[in-house]
Amino acid sequence: MVASKNIRYYGHDYLVPEAVPEIYGVEAELDGLGLFDEYIVPHADVEKHAGITKMYKDKIEKDGNIVYTLNQSSVFIVDGDKKELLP
Repeated sequence: MVASKNIRYYGHDYLVPEAVPEIYGVEAELDGLGLFDEYIVPHADVEKHAGITKMYKDKIEKDGNIVYTLNQSSVFIVDGDKKELLP
């Protein structure tokens, strides 16, 4: 997930970027590594994560981004300009 350009779409109730300045005295860092423009949503085949996986995917796609959902055995390979999702 952090290999994408940012992590602003990901979070849970206990992960609140707006609270970081008050707690730590600095702004939350939401930049990713920027290795590719697409976003990754893992654990797509784990039943207990099905709801949050769909929520992240829908939220990211709503802004016009490409999302790759990965199963526990999937891998997303980037080789130069070539990108491939293997099941």
